[in-house]
Amino acid sequence: MAQRADSAIRRRGLGAHPGCLRSSSFRHPCRAAGSDGARIKVAPRWADRRCFQTARGAVLGIVLATGVPSLADDPRAPSADDLLDHAERPLRADDFRARVPDDRPRGEPPDELPIAAYSETDIRFRFDSRTRLAGRESVTRLTRIVFSAVVDRSRSWNAAPDDPSLLDHLQGHFDLTRLAAYDAQDAVRRRMASTPFEGRGSTERAAIEDLKRRILDECRSVREELAKDRAYFDKRTRYGTDRGIEREERNRQKERLRIARAGDASGLSGK
Repeated sequence: MAQRADSAIRRRGLGAHPGCLRSSSFRHPCRAAGSDGARIKVAPRWADRRCFQTARGAVLGIVLATGVPSLADDPRAPSADDLLDHAERPLRADDFRARVPDDRPRGEPPDELPIAAYSETDIRFRFDSRTRLAGRESVTRLTRIVFSAVVDRSRSWNAAPDDPSLLDHLQGHFDLTRLAAYDAQDAVRRRMASTPFEGRGSTERAAIEDLKRRILDECRSVREELAKDRAYFDKRTRYGTDRGIEREERNRQKERLRIARAGDASGLSGK
């Protein structure tokens, strides 16, 4: 969206502020992604359904380990074709485009079985803002924000592409990430409704960066809840191996998504 100058006020549209939240369980600080982006890494999902053990965070049945790659460690940004938006369709076996490592990561002792799958998901946001000068300071006010969930297909791999139950379990984690995106949307919109949501800085760019940091801070509780939801999903379903409980939890997730989408359609939630 083109920018338009209006006296000392500048308006920026959604196209001017792409960004995403990417975090291992949403614990890591943001980093700029592109001209006006920010990221916190979402926990990648690792899986192996041949053992009962733990792997970096209470794992049973399927070994699910939480990876923590950072944008700082790997500066390559995904292309538009690499990213699948949750709103587009469910995961498919061919979405796992990365080559399966010859020496796959393994779970913890005593079994140390190889990991079967890896997926990397992000929560992204775009926002509208208006910047004004207040003395020597720039003040950028948030006027609109949209959150979404994506999976980076170029970094995701699956050593068992013909296993539909494994794929569905990973879809469950993707669905939880989308639900967290809805929650983040709602949290920020509630904040916007109660008081002006602004960032400040010596320049417009600095004010925008400060605004993004404030957005991430506002989503802190959402990040914590997502980590809890994922842990509960894995523990309750025995990491996808208890088919009956898995079906029950997946149905519950789908109902939560239905309700969230209905709220989105009425303007109450993110898109």
